Amino acid sequence: MVARLLYSSTRNTPMKEQLESNILTKYAAGLMEAEELSKLEDWLKQNPQFRTTLALIQQNVMAMTMQMNLVRK
Repeated sequence: MVARLLYSSTRNTPMKEQLESNILTKYAAGLMEAEELSKLEDWLKQNPQFRTTLALIQQNVMAMTMQMNLVRK
């Protein structure tokens, strides 16, 4: 499921727009505004079971970013 979020079928859509479509991937990519970040942090305090999911998404976003950087070179 995580891979599907990151590698959407709309490959022509800019990466930022794809990531913004999911709040957790938006966080992992560092694309959140301060207000959004505050809301997410509050939500994570109330729902700590999702921290593992967020960590996996962060790993996938980092890997995807590294792959994209290698392809561009």
